Amino acid sequence: MRINKFVAKQLGITRREADELIRNKSVKLNGDVALLGDSVQMNDTVEVQSGSKKYSYDGGFPQLVAVYKPPNCFIETESIYDSKKVSIYQFLTPFLREYTPVGAMNYMSEGILIMKNNQLDSMPPKGDSKSKMVYLVSFDTSKSPLDLEKAVSGSVQHLAQKELGQYDFLDLDSTQTWYVIHKNYSRSSLYSLLNSSNIIPKRIIKISDFGLRLTEQLHDQFKSQGYSPVSLNV
Repeated sequence: MRINKFVAKQLGITRREADELIRNKSVKLNGDVALLGDSVQMNDTVEVQSGSKKYSYDGGFPQLVAVYKPPNCFIETESIYDSKKVSIYQFLTPFLREYTPVGAMNYMSEGILIMKNNQLDSMPPKGDSKSKMVYLVSFDTSKSPLDLEKAVSGSVQHLAQKELGQYDFLDLDSTQTWYVIHKNYSRSSLYSLLNSSNIIPKRIIKISDFGLRLTEQLHDQFKSQGYSPVSLNV
């Protein structure tokens, strides 16, 4: 998108007025003074100085990003201002603090968290293949995959011990029995389904959503408090 069109759209002004801002060196693209012929690409940052006000925008394209959410952590923006609550926003870079979570993850939820920028007005429908959720679920004792499938009305696969290695970064307890469950439900809803069948899980981790998977890179970036997130352009 041409930068004058982008600035005009963001500020609600004409392109001619946007051109004037650019000529006056009041617009920066990724920290450098913008030129009239510049284009705004995905993940670019545009700053506009208009009068006494300064505006900052991301690239203006609909975008989803994936980050790792640890347990015992809120996703509400209000939690930032409550010193007694740990918020996911405390671990995000300033750029990502403008993004909002997609769907619900409660305090105890763990795993991949999808966030969207304000350019994305609507999400893919729940029936869309991109929106399928996948969970790692553990139990104290071995369970029948058929019983689990009946309880959650979803696809279930037992995860063999030798397959746990791919998730070493999550510190999985090898004394527990692990399953991969495909179910387009929130963590709390999945827990309720299992609990209603008297099947009590020990740990539930969302490992995939909207076609994005939880990786060691995302997990480690949480530890370093420096996200460079996986993106899904929509």
